[in-house]
Amino acid sequence: MAKLSGVLQEDVVPQRDAATVDLDGPQKVDRHGRTRQAFEDELCPGAGYGCIDRELLDDYRAHVGAEPAGASLLTQHQFMREGQLTNAGVLLFAENPTDYLPNACVHLAKFKEFQMHGQREAVCVKDLILDGPLPRLVTKVEDSILQLSDDMTIRDTDGSIHCVEDYPRPAWLDGLLGALMHRSYRSESYIHITIDEDRMQILSPGTPSALEEGGRRGAQNGTRNPRITQALVSMGLSLEGMQSGTSQVERVTTLEEPCYEPMDVLDGNSVRLTLRSNLDAWNQLLEDNEVDGRMLLSPIYSL
Repeated sequence: MAKLSGVLQEDVVPQRDAATVDLDGPQKVDRHGRTRQAFEDELCPGAGYGCIDRELLDDYRAHVGAEPAGASLLTQHQFMREGQLTNAGVLLFAENPTDYLPNACVHLAKFKEFQMHGQREAVCVKDLILDGPLPRLVTKVEDSILQLSDDMTIRDTDGSIHCVEDYPRPAWLDGLLGALMHRSYRSESYIHITIDEDRMQILSPGTPSALEEGGRRGAQNGTRNPRITQALVSMGLSLEGMQSGTSQVERVTTLEEPCYEPMDVLDGNSVRLTLRSNLDAWNQLLEDNEVDGRMLLSPIYSL
């Protein structure tokens, strides 16, 4: 699954270890040739050590094997300067990042189609705004998507029962992590995730890089937020790091490849990932009643 990692040159900074980046942080060059500090390394006014989630910071310390604790750890790893947290420090470790950065949220909406006035219309049946420090926000969004997603049970020829996901978890989890790691936090917009009956879309603020043929994103060697990205990866919040904790589920391949595309929304620049649902495939399987020796049971939908 391709990562949401590419951006235009003015936003790209090389990805380096969080503890070894220069004190002033990586520099960016704008379109006018001026250098400026990366947003993640700018000091966040009013945010000090008192707003930190201590349990989360201890978890980070355990993952990176650091000796110093508390404020010393934040200072050594470039998340605090002169007693003040950087934007990265707030996004990663503050108990309530939205007290300082109100845009650090994920908007999640679920739509279902109903027969209304003689025609089918999509109606929003769940509308959530989720926030919190990024490591906890990943879990919040993941749990919410799992609750809102449809699934189906199938009975194998040996009588065993398997659960099949409408949207394979690795695909949308990869898109979610990419959006949280690489979005533009300068934008005043949220990340928006919509779940329809035929697709899931993740819309993230920030200028996308050039896309390969077919709307797929190629491997890139840069990110807007190298310090945030490195910290989350160090804490195991990457697709590879989270796979070991997932339950084994039966999946079918989606009808179309996941597709990234640039959008002229969310402050003028954004990128959208579209994942097609497996429901169309399942409808065909229900009609055929058999695929590779597996018999289908009734679909189970949950809200």
